[in-house]
Parts: sequence; C-alpha cells; structure tokens
Amino acid sequence: MNTDYIYLGTAGVVVKVSKDKGEIAWRAVLKPESFFSSGHVFVSMLVEEDRVFAHTVGELFCLDAASGKILWRNPLSGLGSQLGTLASATGGSSCPDQIKYADDEKARD
Repeated sequence: MNTDYIYLGTAGVVVKVSKDKGEIAWRAVLKPESFFSSGHVFVSMLVEEDRVFAHTVGELFCLDAASGKILWRNPLSGLGSQLGTLASATGGSSCPDQIKYADDEKARD
C-alpha cells in the first residue's frame, strides 16, 4: 500500500490526496450531486491494502486505491440510508478510538 496519500470522503465523493503537496490524484463520484437535496452527505471509509471501502446514503462501494475506479457497489437493500460505520477483521475501523475501544478501560477515562 502506498502511504504517500490520504483519502477524503465528503458529499458523496471520495478523493485521493497527496500528503506532500495536497494534490488530488483521483476523484470518485459515488453518488451524483443531484441525488442529494442539501449536497452535504457523510462518507464513511475504510482503507485496506489496495481497496477503499466507502459507505454513503445506505450504499457500500469498493474502489481501487490506485485508480479510484469503482470495483463494485452494494445498495444494502432493506437497511435504510442512515450513517454507517465500517470495520475490518484486521483491526481497521471508521469510528473514533473512543468508540472503537468502548470496552477498553482507557476509553472510560
């Protein structure tokens, strides 16, 4: 995995940004802007190896981390369109450490 970039999700879009210069390497539109009445839609993300998993408005997407190409999408039928949190069996999560480790004694301090 290339660690020279960060990934930002906002308003139904995911972008790959260079840490060094802040330049956008690619932009993936998950949902067209016309889909949103307000234009402000949260995107939950999880980066794992060569994949970026993104959730927005009740739909899950898998993107290629190098190109931004959408590899697959799942409408998650019947689950609604609320905010979602992503987690991985390898320990990654899209939620803050305080929530992720709620049972940990340190999180209660």
